[in-house]
Amino acid sequence: MEREMSFTTKIMLALFLSVGVPVLGSLMFNAYIPEWRLENESLHAMMESLGGCLALTLGSVLLLSFKNSKNKDYPWIACALFSMGTLDIFHASEALGKLFVWYHSTAHFAGGLFFSMVLLPEAWKDKVKTGPLLLATLTGTLVFGAGSLLAENSVPAMVLNGHFTPLARLLNISGGIGFLLAAYHFFFKARKKNEPGDFLFAIHTTLFGVAGILFEMSVLWNGSWWLWHFLRLVAYLTGFVFAVKQFIDQADMVQQAKSRLEATIVDLEEARSRAEKASQAKSRFLAQMSHELRTPLNSILGFSQLLILKKQHLDSDQLHQIKHIEKSGELLLGLITDILDFSKIEEGKQEVFLEPVSLIEIVQETLEAMKPIANRSEVTLNYDLDNWKHLRVHADKFRLKQVLFNLVSNGIKYNVPSGTVDLTCKQEKGKDRFTLMVTDTGRGIPEEDLDKVFEPFERLAMSNTAIPGSGIGLTISKKLVEMMQGSLTIKSRVNQGTTFFITLSGYPDTMEVDQNNEEPVLISEKIRDSGYEGDDNRKAVLYIEDNEVNLFFMEDFFKNFSNIKLVSAKDAELGLQMASSQNFDLILMDILLPGMNGIEACRQLKKSSRTENLPVLAISALAAKRDIEKAMQSGFDDYFTKPVDCNALRSVLEKKLGSLVSQSAG
Repeated sequence: MEREMSFTTKIMLALFLSVGVPVLGSLMFNAYIPEWRLENESLHAMMESLGGCLALTLGSVLLLSFKNSKNKDYPWIACALFSMGTLDIFHASEALGKLFVWYHSTAHFAGGLFFSMVLLPEAWKDKVKTGPLLLATLTGTLVFGAGSLLAENSVPAMVLNGHFTPLARLLNISGGIGFLLAAYHFFFKARKKNEPGDFLFAIHTTLFGVAGILFEMSVLWNGSWWLWHFLRLVAYLTGFVFAVKQFIDQADMVQQAKSRLEATIVDLEEARSRAEKASQAKSRFLAQMSHELRTPLNSILGFSQLLILKKQHLDSDQLHQIKHIEKSGELLLGLITDILDFSKIEEGKQEVFLEPVSLIEIVQETLEAMKPIANRSEVTLNYDLDNWKHLRVHADKFRLKQVLFNLVSNGIKYNVPSGTVDLTCKQEKGKDRFTLMVTDTGRGIPEEDLDKVFEPFERLAMSNTAIPGSGIGLTISKKLVEMMQGSLTIKSRVNQGTTFFITLSGYPDTMEVDQNNEEPVLISEKIRDSGYEGDDNRKAVLYIEDNEVNLFFMEDFFKNFSNIKLVSAKDAELGLQMASSQNFDLILMDILLPGMNGIEACRQLKKSSRTENLPVLAISALAAKRDIEKAMQSGFDDYFTKPVDCNALRSVLEKKLGSLVSQSAG
């Protein structure tokens, strides 16, 4: 009840100020000083210009507020203010004449018309497109104002014999009625929602409505005429108060939101810091415990193996018990190794060294090592890689073998008696991407559990079986494959088996079989000359590299050029001796070499007067920016990361050595 009375008081006060005072004032002017006149066009122009600017400012504020408030009345109010403000500015710029009252009357009519649109049903307001509506209003108002100025003679008369014409009265009174209808709407909304903005617009529209009605009671330049001009200005100022309030409220909201966001960021940073510390502490604990457990475990395994070697001194029960100890120790060692790898990956300390790796070599080594386990489980291991025996994939040899060990081991453990594990390969169509598939004929995995397969310590239903496992092998495998810039995925069907897909980049340029089938000529165990005989004018290139696969790759590359002779050395010390005693035109060098590394070797080459001007190119799997910068600072002329871009290498060789003659052309 208290709220109702308070609102009623507001209504009464608003009506008295916006209706009673203007009407009483107009009556008093006409009764007591009917002959009073103030012909001051400058004052009039100033009041109308100020009112127009206030209208445009208020309309702009409403547009900015509309995105946050979603008040469906705001677009129509903005249209009213933009049309009134624009025409009031036209009105202020005109001297007394036909256009003078024309602009004023049409401005009042347009404002009342647009304001009355707030009475439309809510469903109709929802269909209004704010942008096109405002654009049409502004464009139409400007065209109307400019057109009236250009066609002044066509504008109807608005004043005759010092009095306003019926058309002028009609426009002003119609506009006034529109304003008063809008005022009713805003008063009703203010009572229902108790929003200050609606109450301010109720006063604003009431003042404009009364000003339109007072037009009937006024004569040009008399007291009533100035009174309703003053009321229009007060109405604009009332709206401006609302605009300022909206601006302040939104600034407060933005500041509060900013403060909340900053507090949230601080909380998130603290939470992230705590999580990182907890993760690092966990990783350090796991790593430390893994190392600490290895020492006694190595003793357990070592002495178990010694006892098994002396089995003639043991009875059958003792031998059986010792073998159980050995087997359990091996399982525990595998678990510790997995935990150590997992903690390194979690802490971001695990590294991979990518290079061209022979896929068939990795597969053969893996299956050879897994054969005894497969035989005990009555599982057959097969591979079909005849079409890919020259394929090299972009990988870390040790880590790829670790992944295959894990996948094949799982294929054996979770298989059925007399089952199989098959390894096959396919190439992605049109891409240098190759997928190695490891398929078993085991019990399979339900489709709803496939998303959990790579989660750490998740063994699904296997945790309730006697099959050993840590539950992190697949997690480690997936992360390692991703570190090798590849992907590991799975497909499985219950009682039909499971297939894992390892997808990696490959090197199709190295897959062609050498038709000559010539073995490389070994100069010594560490030196190899892969050049062709019979041309003493060839350029000589020294390649210092210890990896056999990389040597084969580079030999295949240089066999394409008849004017290049490639000689290789497997360590830096031998390479430096050769460079100091033989004439080479260019040196290619790996960074991670046994003994002296490539960085130090390059420094020594650049210090020697014999080799200081000899171009030296780095070819390394180290691709980090700091590694490349360190190498270039030590004196390398260029740096290539593995896998080597053959076209880029050829381009640099041509700059350093001159034209390369294709073998087919020679």
